[in-house]
Amino acid sequence: LFRRSIAESVYASMWFGDVEGVVSNISSFDGFLRRLLNINEKGGNLNNIYVLSDHEDRSVVEILTSAWRAAKPTLRNIASDGNLVFYVSSDIYDGYQFYLDDNGLSNCTQTIATGRPVLTYHGIPLVEVAANDYGIKIASSFAILTDRRNFILALNTADSPEKEIHLWYNPDEMENRQRAVFLAGTAIADEALISAYIFHDLTIV
Repeated sequence: LFRRSIAESVYASMWFGDVEGVVSNISSFDGFLRRLLNINEKGGNLNNIYVLSDHEDRSVVEILTSAWRAAKPTLRNIASDGNLVFYVSSDIYDGYQFYLDDNGLSNCTQTIATGRPVLTYHGIPLVEVAANDYGIKIASSFAILTDRRNFILALNTADSPEKEIHLWYNPDEMENRQRAVFLAGTAIADEALISAYIFHDLTIV
């Protein structure tokens, strides 16, 4: 249970962490979404990271198509390498699945080695990034096209002087307590290998 809790916390921070607490209440380190927003704030749409306050309905296919068409040649040219991926929020993932079902295209999936089917758009896998359980306040809808190796999570549980994994029993509260301290952080290797749309108040049709 303790290991699973740590893994869930790291996952949430990896995507939705925000040191300033603007995007979420997870503030240990900045996650990928906060880093994308920072890039957008510095360079605007020149970096192909679009942040939209969108109150109009949009189709999920329109969103995925826009991300593909907005991608720089350096990103589109590596499609044949097989490492491109769409990281998408749950509403976009579900919307695309319903779109395939409604149009009789449910077989437009790839089956990976484990036998689990994967949704794909033009051969590019969609990976759902669930946010509902982590108190996300803004930017809860997004589609990010990138090389899967471009987003880096670093964990160091060996060399940190503050490293600690401790479990104890509190007799006053009659509760088991746990604490884990280690180094962690995220990085984006190449900003040019990203094409992202981040929406506020998006309605998928």
